[in-house]
Amino acid sequence: MKTLLTYFIQSMDEIQKDGNIDLVIFTGDLVDKGGCSFGNIDTAFKEFEKVVITPIIEKLKLPKEGFVFIPGNHDTENDAKKT
Repeated sequence: MKTLLTYFIQSMDEIQKDGNIDLVIFTGDLVDKGGCSFGNIDTAFKEFEKVVITPIIEKLKLPKEGFVFIPGNHDTENDAKKT
């Protein structure tokens, strides 16, 4: 079964054939609730790196610096109580 990530990488590979991609920007909400389902945010982002970032940069032959991540509101832990 193909995943959304598989289709995304295939699409980026097709675009790469027409021109050189030297930067991929992901903007927010890569994990939910600060990665709490993974136990902690560090584990969540390490898994995201392994499952998503690494396959993308390897397929597109990008350096690690060619993947930019801008955190969204779901990508952070917010333990502060609202008053």
